[in-house]
Amino acid sequence: MFTGRHHAFEVSIQTDSIPIIGEDFTLVCSFTPETIYKHLVWKKGENIQVASHSCWRSLYYCPVNSIPFPLKFSLKTDNSSGNLTIRNLNEDDISDYRCSLSSGEISGSAIKQVKPLTPDPPNRILITAGRKTLYCFNNVSVTAGKQHNITCESMWSRPPAILKWRIPECVPAVVQDQSDVIHGNFYISRKTVTITPSKDNDGKILSCTASHPELEKELNCSMDLKVQVWPMNMLLFTTGGNQSQLTDIYVQEDSPTSITCKAIGSFPAVDLPVSFPYGSDIIPITNSSKNSSLFDEKLFDTDTTIKIYPKKTDHGKYIRCYAFMDSEVVGLESAKLMVYGLQSIKCLYFSITSEA
Repeated sequence: MFTGRHHAFEVSIQTDSIPIIGEDFTLVCSFTPETIYKHLVWKKGENIQVASHSCWRSLYYCPVNSIPFPLKFSLKTDNSSGNLTIRNLNEDDISDYRCSLSSGEISGSAIKQVKPLTPDPPNRILITAGRKTLYCFNNVSVTAGKQHNITCESMWSRPPAILKWRIPECVPAVVQDQSDVIHGNFYISRKTVTITPSKDNDGKILSCTASHPELEKELNCSMDLKVQVWPMNMLLFTTGGNQSQLTDIYVQEDSPTSITCKAIGSFPAVDLPVSFPYGSDIIPITNSSKNSSLFDEKLFDTDTTIKIYPKKTDHGKYIRCYAFMDSEVVGLESAKLMVYGLQSIKCLYFSITSEA
């Protein structure tokens, strides 16, 4: 836009909230370029001036504000904006509001309609953990010693609901500030707590409440912590032998051999299946057990023992042992099968006796 040979001000009006009956509401009038010396006017409807700001080089005091209705309106200005706040909105405030700016020969203006809406309470609250929506009165699985963000959400209210977390003192937690996001003519409010649980926090209850002027009583959403302790260690070894992790397991061809996978120090006890190479002729016979851990009686040690009948074709293939909690892999160990036959032993014995 041009005014004579001078560029006009670019003026826009934004809002960061929803106009709600009974609430205060601010219209943000922004303009470029910045200027100290200006005349800014807010008008309601056709020609009702509700606020103005003047600042000229000739004035001894700058700025000068004029608010004809100080109980209803207030004005805040700087070099790039002039914000009008309407107090205690009601139906009489429904109107167009125009922000006009001039400085010397250049000017600009913008207009925005204000239509206050009635207050509305939230229709529900829910809890999310990561990307998983839990709703209310359910369990949430968390891992001991790891940080977890758990968010309480209040849906579809005007004005925003006030969210509050109630957390047992024994649960290490940091509560973050509430955020309020506008969706259409409503707010979705969120408040996140970051917890770092220990195994002793298993079964503790976390609650979130939402309060609102239109609610007779608070909405409540709670959940039980289901604290998981992942295995401290996993071992794969020949049954009856030294309980240490083996990278190679030596087995005799066509000779039944037992192999044990062990997960140490988990809570709860893990599912511990053993997988075999695709196309293998190994036929397993499986047995599983769980016992209190030697390291901590609140934890479990889990064993899975398999009996195999290896073939020469299985030589160099891997046996893998997986630890599962809630269908999630929380541990993995593997070892290579080294299959030898009787002929190999005879050749080795012949070689040794020949050298002797």
